[in-house]
Amino acid sequence: MSDEGLCQKSLVYDKAYKFAIRVVNAYKYLTQNKQEWVLSKQLIRSGTSISDQLPVISYQCNNWLIP
Repeated sequence: MSDEGLCQKSLVYDKAYKFAIRVVNAYKYLTQNKQEWVLSKQLIRSGTSISDQLPVISYQCNNWLIP
């Protein structure tokens, strides 16, 4: 695998977006059908924090590729 393949923004952002959609759907299911509040709040908090970290990862990755 090349170094450039590790930092493809579109692939990472696409996967993070799809994961966030799944987390939100799981949150909705837990709150509406199972009446679970504590676990669902933690799930939404930790599951969506990935998208918060993407700009940091992208910045580090770009600096790593530039000598």
